[in-house]
Amino acid sequence: MLAVFFVVFNFGLSPVADAQSSIAYHELKGSWNSIFPDGNRNAGGSAFFRYIYDNYSDYREFLDLNTAFCPVSGSLVHPSRGKLLISLKESASTNKICGFFHPCCWPCACDLMKYAETAKVPLSFEGGERFVQAILINNPCSNDDFPSEVDRKLLCEGDNLNSETTYSFENKLIIGILHDASACTSQLESQIALHPITGERCNGRNNLPIKDIQGGMGDIFIRLAK
Repeated sequence: MLAVFFVVFNFGLSPVADAQSSIAYHELKGSWNSIFPDGNRNAGGSAFFRYIYDNYSDYREFLDLNTAFCPVSGSLVHPSRGKLLISLKESASTNKICGFFHPCCWPCACDLMKYAETAKVPLSFEGGERFVQAILINNPCSNDDFPSEVDRKLLCEGDNLNSETTYSFENKLIIGILHDASACTSQLESQIALHPITGERCNGRNNLPIKDIQGGMGDIFIRLAK
């Protein structure tokens, strides 16, 4: 099973990209206690995003650092794990946007494709403003079923997103970046549908009742994002 995990996620990072991602991984690993003061990283993608944007003003460095964690789980992701092509609904339309993210495990791809959206978000960097394709989930703070496994104060202030600890766009929580994103084409959608994870496995997982969900974050992220 472990061998399959590495094979299906390997999209062949270049030696330069691999080295940059490795540096990013170790930088975030060294900052772990600053990002998660209470040690709870469950569904912690938004905390990583906030920390990176607050502390790194170089656009390229910002993108590299956003490859070193899983937006769903909040786990650090070593570059040897590779990346996975997914499609997300565009927040302001019914269009699909395709791009890559860096998963800690295969179920995270399924959960993103079913429960997350994406939007181009303007951010300020050295040299000016840039648009990034942010991964978003609905504001979870008024959810009756807010998961107890997640550090609520890291996300919420009452029923609102905590502006001191998160970044949001149109009242949706930013949890990460969809990399190398573009409008989905039939070729990209076919590639996703035929992939053993984003096709067959995700079709199975995303058609299960929540009570039967296992693997990955279980139902923690789903209860947060739905």
